[in-house]
Amino acid sequence: MKIFKKISTMVMTLTMCLMIFGGDVVFAKTNWGDTFEDAVTIYKHGGDSTGVVVPIDNVNDNDWYLIDNSSGPDFWFGVGLTPPSGINYDLQYVKVDENGALTKSRHVYDNGTGNYDGFATSIDAGCKVYVRVMSHGRNDYDPNRPYELKFTKQD
Repeated sequence: MKIFKKISTMVMTLTMCLMIFGGDVVFAKTNWGDTFEDAVTIYKHGGDSTGVVVPIDNVNDNDWYLIDNSSGPDFWFGVGLTPPSGINYDLQYVKVDENGALTKSRHVYDNGTGNYDGFATSIDAGCKVYVRVMSHGRNDYDPNRPYELKFTKQD
């Protein structure tokens, strides 16, 4: 039991340090970033490229991520989604202006089961982009096999 406690403490400490000091990979859990309102920030002005490694837990699980450019200049970026083999996930993005009004919503072209999906777009100063990862079909999820989502800022 002591070993389990020590390992749990070490994992929690490492996770907290990565979150506080800007680690480049984010790990998730159930009920984490599952709604537009609770999106997990993967970029804020001054940040860099980020990777997320997390599973879709069930058919109703949606993972929302936020690219927050509230205080930065216009720039281009790319987002890529690599699902586990044999599973098909969908990718959507939603652009919101500086007043919080929705300006664009798009489902990214689906390249099929196990294949990479991605997009590149610009973000204006003061605006936000929300990115959603979701199951394509009823059986397209596995809580034990994570997908990888990469945000890359273009210079």
